Amino acid sequence: MVVRFWLPHSVTALGASLRLALVICGLVSGLLAFGHTASGQQDEIQELKKLIEKQQRQIERQQQQIEYLQRLLEQRYSPSPTVERQVVEDVVRQVMQEKQNDKSLEKPRWDEIQRPPSMQTVFRDGVEFATSDRAFTVRPRGMLHQDWGWIRASPTAERAILGPDASFDDGAIFRRARLGLSGVLWQDVEYMVEFEFATANRIIYRDLHIGVNIPYVGTLRGGHLKEPYSLESLQSGRHLTFIERSVADGALVERWNPGITLSQTWWDERVTLTAGWFRVQQQSDEIGSDIGDGDYAYALRITGLPLYKQDGRYLVHVGASTRIGVLNERDIHPTTPGPEDRRAFRAVAYFIDPHPFLEIGPLYANRWDRYNLEFATVLGPFSIQAEYFFSHLNNTGFTEADRGLGSVDFQGFYVYASYFLTGEHRTFDKRNAIFTRQEVHSPLRPRLWFSGEREAWFSNLGAWELAYRYGYLDLTDSGVDGGFLFQYTFGVNWYWNENVKVQWNYERLHREQSGRARDASVDIFLMRLAWEF
Repeated sequence: MVVRFWLPHSVTALGASLRLALVICGLVSGLLAFGHTASGQQDEIQELKKLIEKQQRQIERQQQQIEYLQRLLEQRYSPSPTVERQVVEDVVRQVMQEKQNDKSLEKPRWDEIQRPPSMQTVFRDGVEFATSDRAFTVRPRGMLHQDWGWIRASPTAERAILGPDASFDDGAIFRRARLGLSGVLWQDVEYMVEFEFATANRIIYRDLHIGVNIPYVGTLRGGHLKEPYSLESLQSGRHLTFIERSVADGALVERWNPGITLSQTWWDERVTLTAGWFRVQQQSDEIGSDIGDGDYAYALRITGLPLYKQDGRYLVHVGASTRIGVLNERDIHPTTPGPEDRRAFRAVAYFIDPHPFLEIGPLYANRWDRYNLEFATVLGPFSIQAEYFFSHLNNTGFTEADRGLGSVDFQGFYVYASYFLTGEHRTFDKRNAIFTRQEVHSPLRPRLWFSGEREAWFSNLGAWELAYRYGYLDLTDSGVDGGFLFQYTFGVNWYWNENVKVQWNYERLHREQSGRARDASVDIFLMRLAWEF
């Protein structure tokens, strides 16, 4: 019945089309023959004639088939069910082929991955080169932080902190200037390479590691990487709420060391666990290599998200970490400054003129154990973050021979709140349990302000965030008079888009130290121009 309704009309139309094609072929043949004869290209004319003759024979065969079908219709012949079955099979085959093409866009199995024939360029908060199945990716990464600073202190405070005949200076520096690459190889192998160029006359190692994703086991990484300790420490300098981390973090936390970590997540990445084994070296934070026996550390961090709604617009994060370090009877306060002028038990909050506000001389110990508690909550545009740091030194002394201090404990904490005037919320990375690149609802677009629309003046302003922090550091215990430091910071952040921001911080530092006239207060104003990809 299907053929009876549509075949006669199709046959008539096809016959007319064939006759028209014959006329066109004849005209084309004549024109080509005339043109080529005039040019003397007889060989090409002969080839064209053969091709036209071949097409004419095919058209004649199709005409014969049409005449045969017309005779069948005149005899009211119905095709056999096998014809309809063949049509159905063709349709099914076509649908299956389309489904197969759709599957080619999905993530392939490990045994289906082939060497990439070519890479595509995409923009995912930065330029990225990737194959269509994303089994191979290459992402250039980098950041540049230019800081401007102004510091004010009374002559009494300058003498108390710096000594006689010294003063703090204003200035501008490149706080960070990093370049690197990150990506994926063969779908399950990840890598990251990043170097620091801001330190004069040397290149500093940052993240240089490679990892593999093992089903049911987790992600195994090795190289020069951050120890899994502290929320603020693990968070990239690209994404800090304030220009500098808290003074407690600066004095009681080491960041990069050579090591191996294993991390795993459960329950839709709402619970994370990371364990690591590291080589603890005086210069490992700088170049990733050193020689010495017995200096190792073991770190463990576990986090949870008891509340997580609307892709992180509402969340509660809790975590705890520990780090046990065996020091092999060495000085844990190296005499050579590390990168960013960081040393253990040394608080620097103004890196433009990096004099320490609190500092302890060389200490010797055979163990340095640290403990950390972390908390954060995001309630739409409002957020709170807090951490507590505790350090325990065992068998401690000011010299290698005299360990009369015994056990020494230091501590510190910070708590801060932030609020987005433009309605954004802090962006949380569930897999790594840290805050990451800030999303901006309406990126800065000055050219739209002159579009003639009123709404343009009240949008396209980027994102605006206000923040306030209180920090505390205690480096006094068991005969060690390091002093106390109180930190008050007010910040304003202007995110032009997800890659560029401007930050302003006003900070007041107050130091108290017993036994001497060393109490002092300092006022600092900082501005940062930051862009990253």
